Amino acid sequence: MKTLYKRKFIGIKELSPGVRSLQIRYDNFIITQKQLIKILIDQEDILDNIDEIKIFSRII
Repeated sequence: MKTLYKRKFIGIKELSPGVRSLQIRYDNFIITQKQLIKILIDQEDILDNIDEIKIFSRII
C-alpha cells in the first residue's frame, strides 16, 4: 500500500487496507483492470523479501 501511495499511479483513486487485504478504487476510464493488475504485479516484484517485512499494527 505504501509503495502504491508513494508512486501516485494515474487512475488509482483510493487505497483502503483491510485485515488481510487491500481494496483499490480506480477509474476504469483512465486505467483498465488489466493495466492495474500489471502495476500490482510489477510493484510486488520490486518489494524486499516479504518474509522479513514487519507490519506495524495495533491489538484490539
